[in-house]
Amino acid sequence: MTQKALSYLSSVILLATANLTAANAATLGRTAEPTLAHLPSYVAHEKGLFRSEGLPIKMVPLTSRALISAGLKGSVDFVPIEDRGAQVALNGGNLKFIVGQSVMSNVALVARKEIRKLNDLKKKNVGLGDIDGFRPDLLRPLIQLRFGTRWKTHEEPNEKTRVKGLTDDVYQGIFVSPRFAAKALQQGHRLLARIGDTRPYLSGTIWVRTSYLAKNRAAVRKFTRAIARASQIIQRDKHATVPVIMKYFNIVDPKEAGNVWSIIKDQFTPDIPRRLVNELFLDRHAVMKRRGLGKIKKLPNNFDRFVARTLLNSSLQGLGYILRSPPYKREDAS
Repeated sequence: MTQKALSYLSSVILLATANLTAANAATLGRTAEPTLAHLPSYVAHEKGLFRSEGLPIKMVPLTSRALISAGLKGSVDFVPIEDRGAQVALNGGNLKFIVGQSVMSNVALVARKEIRKLNDLKKKNVGLGDIDGFRPDLLRPLIQLRFGTRWKTHEEPNEKTRVKGLTDDVYQGIFVSPRFAAKALQQGHRLLARIGDTRPYLSGTIWVRTSYLAKNRAAVRKFTRAIARASQIIQRDKHATVPVIMKYFNIVDPKEAGNVWSIIKDQFTPDIPRRLVNELFLDRHAVMKRRGLGKIKKLPNNFDRFVARTLLNSSLQGLGYILRSPPYKREDAS
């Protein structure tokens, strides 16, 4: 065989191998509109962490509703939609949560630069409204729980308009997502507080079908390790994380993306704390009951049955990941 023929044959083999790898790749769902709660998935994909674990991954962008349907049908293997996943589980669906992403509420209180502490906002105007990636029905109760009623709140649905209102001194403080908080910081305003410091909740927690887990425990372990490594990169390495934030959220200015990173860097863990699992399922059950979504006669005694706890713990401990209680305390409504 000539050198030219040998080279051609090698190219064919490499191409066939690449096509086979792509065909056999596991699929990871991502919401069509990116969300910061899923940042570990984006970092793991962009930094080649899945590949370095020996797990080919193809990301599939879909709406949240379509992701749930695809996950249950098996056309998507890894699904990062925790609330509807909990609903499916409560209605008898066979799934297991395998690894966490975000455990803190992505809501920031940003104030004008002359406002240095919370009490400076007393009797001032504060704008609030819908926040990307946060349930609107939870916002007002959480604000009252965390901060009381020391100021006058005004509804402004659009986050961009809230930032403009802050700059124009219509509002002296605003509640926004980290993405818009970063824009406000770019304009010289001040990050005053985060709701997530005292009211954590699971967001972006990833689940698989129990049948997939039974047949692919090694793949799930590799996936878990990649997400855990991504969480550590987010926390420790600004320079590695900022380009990912810029790419997925269409941010042109590295300084603005750096502001996003500084707000959210400590909001991620691959662990799935048991207390937050209970809160997730109880919150979702309340929503289901209120909306008439399924009839559940009796709730399980232990919601942790829906978590692949043994596999998660062994995967994280294999990385030298020290499992500990998260560094937050939830405030009582007193």
